[in-house]
Amino acid sequence: MTTWSGVVETQYGTINLAEPNLPPAEVDFDRYWEEKCATLGGGIQISLPDQNGDVPVDLRVLVEPAPIEDDWDHVAEVGLHAPGGKLEVFSWMADEDLAGEIDVPTEPLIARIHWTGLGAWLDHVEANRYEESVVAVRLRVDLVPGTLDAVRTLRTWERWAPPVHESRRANGLRVFRGIAAGRRLATLEPERRSFWSPYPTTEEGRVSALYRDRADGSRWAHGTGGSWNYKFLQELSPDEAAELEAASFRQGYTYARDADGRIWSADLMPLERAPALLCVPPDRWQALLALHEGQGKGLLDYQVVDLPSGWSRITRRPFDGSGPAELVDAIGDTWDGFYQRWPDGAEIAR
Repeated sequence: MTTWSGVVETQYGTINLAEPNLPPAEVDFDRYWEEKCATLGGGIQISLPDQNGDVPVDLRVLVEPAPIEDDWDHVAEVGLHAPGGKLEVFSWMADEDLAGEIDVPTEPLIARIHWTGLGAWLDHVEANRYEESVVAVRLRVDLVPGTLDAVRTLRTWERWAPPVHESRRANGLRVFRGIAAGRRLATLEPERRSFWSPYPTTEEGRVSALYRDRADGSRWAHGTGGSWNYKFLQELSPDEAAELEAASFRQGYTYARDADGRIWSADLMPLERAPALLCVPPDRWQALLALHEGQGKGLLDYQVVDLPSGWSRITRRPFDGSGPAELVDAIGDTWDGFYQRWPDGAEIAR
């Protein structure tokens, strides 16, 4: 039996086992998110619950699958083929974070991936002990001869259970979740509205966007929900759509003009959600206007509104970032720092 054991310094919640110099492969992210692993053809990609950290990994090349012990939380299988007879173990980029390599048979293989420590990881996260959370997770991958065209889940951790992909609400309107939501989303047209924290919710979860089906005129809420934040698409009644639209904001850049004619930028945020406004120097404002007008309608849509009441406090911060932001009564003509306006009563970031 050929084995390899080591620690992978993970990035982006990912571990890869792949042939050396394997070209990048396109992974269906919605399916990967739900199935927690994917084939790369000449390798596999494995999802982890934490974004970064050191994860112990054991690899074994076996003649046949071994029994699944009780201490594994989640177990899934995926196919691969490494005709070169070697797999590299790394997180994101083999030339930067290579952890090791292992010799494997040259015929098609099935990788049986075992995750453990997921419950302990969740306990640490819910207790805000993030530094301890990642050390709880461990992987074992068994490689055996065979072919497999799709991911096959053999044991499911309860928090990774996939959602019901399609259903109808009590009023007959449709709901798509997980993989099905991603497929349906591709047929819809986004509405030019945005949401900002605090986000509105439906019974499915938090809403982040509105979509419309041009074929039948139906309107849809898109967002994330469930214990593992799966994607959902929820068909809306006219009243529900109107309520969510009222809670949304126009997309584009927002600028406010004060009583002295100075321009303050909220960037892409609406004034109602902006934590602070940045003063735009006159020459910079002319350049921005030329950019916006030159692009026409689209991503660079913008509006200029009168500065509402409630933004009376102004701070100045040196360009080099040295020293704290200081409250000032007015803006001079020298533009010797960054000037910001803050909502009355809100905490000023020093």
